[in-house]
Amino acid sequence: MEGLEDRIHNQKNFRICCSTHGIFDGWCLREIWERENGYWRKFINDPANVSYQFPSLGESVYLNDQFKLLRKPSICQDMFWADDGTSIVTVHDDYGIRQFLIPEWDSENKLMVPFTRFFRNQSVMTSKVHHKYSLFNDTQEYNVILLGTRNLPLQLLPLQSNDADVGTLQSYNVIDKSNETYLVPYALSFNGDRQFLAGFKRNKVSLYDLTRSQAVLSTGHTKQQCGRSIQKNIVSCFDQQSFHGGFAETTRTFGTYKNELYLFDRRIPDSKLLYRSREGRGLTQILKSLNGHYSYLIRRNSNKIEILDARQSFAKVNELKLPKKLSNQNMKACITRSGGLSIGTYHGTIVNWSKELIEFGGIERDSKAGEAPIPAEGEIQLNLPNSNVNVVNQSPIDEEIYAVSYSPDKSIEEPTGQERSGILIMENYPE
Repeated sequence: MEGLEDRIHNQKNFRICCSTHGIFDGWCLREIWERENGYWRKFINDPANVSYQFPSLGESVYLNDQFKLLRKPSICQDMFWADDGTSIVTVHDDYGIRQFLIPEWDSENKLMVPFTRFFRNQSVMTSKVHHKYSLFNDTQEYNVILLGTRNLPLQLLPLQSNDADVGTLQSYNVIDKSNETYLVPYALSFNGDRQFLAGFKRNKVSLYDLTRSQAVLSTGHTKQQCGRSIQKNIVSCFDQQSFHGGFAETTRTFGTYKNELYLFDRRIPDSKLLYRSREGRGLTQILKSLNGHYSYLIRRNSNKIEILDARQSFAKVNELKLPKKLSNQNMKACITRSGGLSIGTYHGTIVNWSKELIEFGGIERDSKAGEAPIPAEGEIQLNLPNSNVNVVNQSPIDEEIYAVSYSPDKSIEEPTGQERSGILIMENYPE
């Protein structure tokens, strides 16, 4: 598969089921878009597909803008599975939002080509796809994505549209009343089926109903409470939830770029500080063990993942050791029912800690935490030594299937144009 091995070497057996091959390789967005369009045309003209009317792929407004050099890679910065595991939605830093159908395992086609694609006119600061999204839903109610950008209202957009120029379903008011400017959303999270949370500067969290433009309620800090570090008092992430039953939670935790963890409780006017980390440059992800007892904090500029025990007022009880300090190019991990915690590295691999370790916070049976951070128990080699593995995300219906995004480091000073970017689906299979 153009350099990607069908088998991945590890203590388990993994194989790549399908991938985008070389569609997103390189360091020029115009060339990438042209290549992507070419693969898409070839796909829709295949005799096996000509009977279906595929929606046209949208084009970027910058495609023919001669003042835009567009010398950069196309990096998938976030990825969301459909509820039924039949497709994924990706958000790229070329301002594009794409949907990919997952080919059947026994299909001869192993190439992932975008099913839909549309672009925004500027960087997406944060995004979230509804957890009940599926291309096979009877209605389009849940086939939506929330997008937060600068200088615009928060927007809800449809994922399923025959029009390449996608319109807005609903806008949400994020005006700062003190200066009449738009607040920038830095974090989003659905809270049940009908509500979502948005995080802003000064640790402001707003709860919205999907059908109403005004926030239901908001909490936040004043200038005096933030002090001189307003730029760090920014909500950077919310805890990741499982939505069994689609019920909204009364309380949620969120992190900030000041390395702080807070409790949001819709019943009280102020958020409560739970924990402050002494290392790193901001929380980027909060993962919860499946039993709900432990929170795993992933931070920029740190080579450790902190483990907090919710039953002990979120006291730190342990740490996991990463191979290298995380940079500003975020790495997104996942905790799975069968595989424990998995996160990508800067040398094209995925490191893992077992389910047994993750569900007990790394604490031994004698109830004592280890004195040193716990190193990874396994490493999956993806044959991508010069790429970052940015996102690892497990299928919601098959515990043995993962979606993975990889790319070069975007801070490379002298790119060669041969850098590799893309998405792959891999499967753990029994011997």
